[in-house]
Amino acid sequence: MDLHETAHRIVSRHWRLLAAFVCIGVAITCLPHLGKRDTYTASARLVLDTQDPKTFAEANGIAGTAKGLATSPLLIRNALIRARVRGHDAAEMSKKDVTVAPLGDSGVLLLSVTDEDPRAAAAITNALARGVINKRLDVTNGQLRDALNGVGRRSAQLTREIFKLDVKISALEAAGSASARSSRLARLTRERDFLAQQRGLLESTSASTRSSEAERPAAAVVSPASIPMEADSSGLIRDILLGALLGGVLGLGVAALQERLGPAALGARALATQLGTPLLGTLSSDPDGKLRGKDVQHIAARLQLAAKMANVRTIQLVGLRDDLDLPGSTDLNDLARRLDRPASAPGREPVAAGSRAAASDDTSDLRGGPQRERGSLAEEGHGARVGVFDANSVARSNGGGLRLALVAPATVTKAELDDVTDLVGGVQSGLLLGVLTYTPSRP
Repeated sequence: MDLHETAHRIVSRHWRLLAAFVCIGVAITCLPHLGKRDTYTASARLVLDTQDPKTFAEANGIAGTAKGLATSPLLIRNALIRARVRGHDAAEMSKKDVTVAPLGDSGVLLLSVTDEDPRAAAAITNALARGVINKRLDVTNGQLRDALNGVGRRSAQLTREIFKLDVKISALEAAGSASARSSRLARLTRERDFLAQQRGLLESTSASTRSSEAERPAAAVVSPASIPMEADSSGLIRDILLGALLGGVLGLGVAALQERLGPAALGARALATQLGTPLLGTLSSDPDGKLRGKDVQHIAARLQLAAKMANVRTIQLVGLRDDLDLPGSTDLNDLARRLDRPASAPGREPVAAGSRAAASDDTSDLRGGPQRERGSLAEEGHGARVGVFDANSVARSNGGGLRLALVAPATVTKAELDDVTDLVGGVQSGLLLGVLTYTPSRP
């Protein structure tokens, strides 16, 4: 059995199950959207006091630093206070409503805040962006300020000590003996020069530090957030498609499992292949529930062609089941009349099962006149006669000039296939002319 037929049988037999699973999948994915209000996202662009990144990994590192600051509940709480927004939980906002992402591999960062009020979203974003920059400057410039303040204090202390030494040197120069004054004056002068050298070194270090600090990039808000005019996408359509896809896949799995665990079944073509006979066609019903005449004509033509190729003049229909449930409430006798009518000559009635005409035709065939009869039938254009299966006529003909056509549903179980195989094989090998299937009127 090919994959196409298997898939067709699963879909045709279990379409209700598939539809139910698709509906369940769609319903499950739609549940989170019930009662969900529209949200708005405002975004601001900012840069930190860092060098431009050279790789995408460095850009992500800078974004990670900014995200760590922006998702701080303390900074969010301060931003809510500055934006004058109430009724928000800073801890909850830090988990899902605040995001920071790099713009490509640049040092520019995109800080976004989501809120149900578009004005509140813009105000919180701008306040939080300024808070992130101020906190970053506090962290990076804190040690520098402490170092510069220490240098300034030490330089002032050295200036005071140098001033005291200058006073002493001036007083010493004005009084005392020349010998004592010269030795002490030299010592104080050396001490003053050493202190002045230290002060000069500190001032040089402070100047170079301030110069390098001036060369660092400045942290700033590049583009403040504006009030968003359109609501964010809810993702409902995407979730519906995803739920339908997952539901359909799960439904196909369940249907295939039922086919696997249930009674083994065969389709129309697989049935004909198993019996080693051609598939003559499939009967179906129109929208009004009546048997399609086009299908009947198609099957009747193929029956006559098969009969001509097999050189037979009588075809009998045999049903696979007692209750065939043919389309259009048609029984086997009515189907035989419909199939025989296109082959009948004007004024000629179809052969019924067990009729004398059928018996006489069969017996004449047994008496050695089949070639003449068949030839005359072919010359008159009458073709093979179609009737209903009769065990007596089959026994009398011994299979000569008579073949059976199996009428079966489009899908049968292997148990039913075994029964018909035993029947046909028990009567005579090669007795089956073909198989015609039908779509039951009640699925």
